[in-house]
Order: sequence, then C-alpha cells, then structure tokens
Amino acid sequence: MSPAENAANGIWPEFQAIIDKDGASGHPGLEDLPVESARRIMASALVRWGGARNSQVVVEEMRMPAAGDLVGVRVYRPRGTTRRPTVVFFHGGGFVLGDLDTHDAVASRLAHHAGATVVSVDYTRAPEASAEAMLAQCRDIVLSLREWAERQPDWSGSLGVVGDSAGATLAWHSISSLSWVHERVIDGALLFYPPVFPECSTASWEAMASRHFLARSTMRWFWTQFFEGGCGPTWEPLRVTSNLPRVDLVVGSRDPLVDECLQLGRSIGESNATSQTLVVPGAVHGFAGMGVVSPRAEALVIDLFRAFGARLSAHVVTDR
Repeated sequence: MSPAENAANGIWPEFQAIIDKDGASGHPGLEDLPVESARRIMASALVRWGGARNSQVVVEEMRMPAAGDLVGVRVYRPRGTTRRPTVVFFHGGGFVLGDLDTHDAVASRLAHHAGATVVSVDYTRAPEASAEAMLAQCRDIVLSLREWAERQPDWSGSLGVVGDSAGATLAWHSISSLSWVHERVIDGALLFYPPVFPECSTASWEAMASRHFLARSTMRWFWTQFFEGGCGPTWEPLRVTSNLPRVDLVVGSRDPLVDECLQLGRSIGESNATSQTLVVPGAVHGFAGMGVVSPRAEALVIDLFRAFGARLSAHVVTDR
C-alpha cells in the first residue's frame, strides 16, 4: 500500500507498518493453524508489543473459586499506596488465545496508573471450555473477588472491571448477568473494543473485513471456537437492566468492531445507565496492549486508566 493510500486509510502509520509486514509475509492466518500454534505465535507478538511489566507493582499468584473450580489469578498491587479500589481484569485473545503473561504489562500498568489492586483472571479458554462454562466462570470469579476484596485491609470499597477485546466481552456479560440478581457488585467498567455479534456483518465489518489488523475470517474462527461446546440461552449480548454501573467503551475508528461497540453503548444508554463510547481516530483493534509499538496509544491508555481509577476512588459507598 502506498503512503498516499495509507493516509487515506486513516490508520496510524505505526499500525499500518505491522499490517503491511504481515501481509507481505505470506504467513497463514491464525484460523488456518492448530490452536496451540496460534497461541504460541500470538503470545510472542503480544508480549513483544506490550513490553515489560511496570516495576512499581507487587505481584502475587493465587487461585480463586468460580463455577465449581479453582481459577488462577495474578494480583498486582501498586507500591506505596494504602486504601484503593480493586479491579478485575479479563485479558483478550478471541476467547482462544492470550493468557496472564500476554497481558502482564497491561495489567501492571492498569494497577500503577489507576492506583488500584488489579486481579487478572486466567479463565479457561475455548475450545477447552464451552461458551456457557466460560461465561459462568467469569461471572462467578467477579463474585469471588468481590468477597475477597471486602476482606482486604487496603480495600477502599469499590470494585471495577476492565476487559480487553474478548476479555471485554466476558467482562460485559459478567456485568450484565450480575446486574439482574445482585445490587452494586460492580461500581464501574472500562471495556476496550468488545466483540458482540458473531455474524460479523455490520457496516464496519463490510468496510474493514481485511487489512485492518483483525480480519473477519479470524474473528469468525474465534466465535466458532467459543460456541463449539454450545451456549444455550446465556448469550444475550444486549441484555441490559437499569441496575448497571457506569460502563465506558473504547474502540478505534479503524477497528471493524467499531459499529458493535457503538450499538452496545446505545443499548446501555437506553437502560438509563451511564455509558460513554470513545472512538479513537486511526487506532486499530488491540491498541491498548501495543505500548511499545505506539507511544501515543500508550499515553492515551495511561490517561484512560488514571481517569478510571479516579472514578472508582470517588465511588466509595458507606452502606456496604
């Protein structure tokens, strides 16, 4: 693609360079590889793009109960702070890829810049887990971590949820599910570009089905893996109530998921909950974990983390 075509395309040059290099490589798409091979390749890229863990956090590995099992979590505590919110973090990777290590840098930066105890969840991925099992596990881990936070002497009294890509979808489902049966479990959410509709047929998908970092063929493969074991009636992505916390959505204008995110934001707003959708001009899918590739993406994400932490710190409810 020529420089003029790059400019017209509107993608930040640092992201376009990766897209062009990948297109020229002749490598097969992730959907054409065995799952374990796709995981290894994507893990290498995500760690490289994300960079090193923030050194101003203390890290601890634990296991927490959820859906009749024990789930691994990684806890990040900022150095030198006292009472602070707790944030549950769900990593991305299309329900299939990604793990605690691929999103280690993002989770550590979230803890440092939000001034929060961050708990990153090592949920069971597809195809090993069915969609129904994965959704139940993520919902239950939020409840377990809420109870855990309440026992921590440094907890300020508020719980947030942050998700990246498919992790944002899992976070959203947890928020929506818990809003029907529990009061004030979650006090705020920050969701980066969640996939919502398995059909991948919105106008933004039609316009950006390929050469936009996330290909439609890959996203459809992710959805197929997610639903492989069945889901039943639990998949209702726009199921909302008036008992939702504030939900902030962030998506790049050159992300094929942009229309889905906008529609989700409208649905949340129609439920009388507070929701804001930030569309970042020129950004692509996954930019929140690409601080090494793009310093301006890193700066934006840091600002978003700081603002989210400030909102949670201000939301201390005394009647809990």
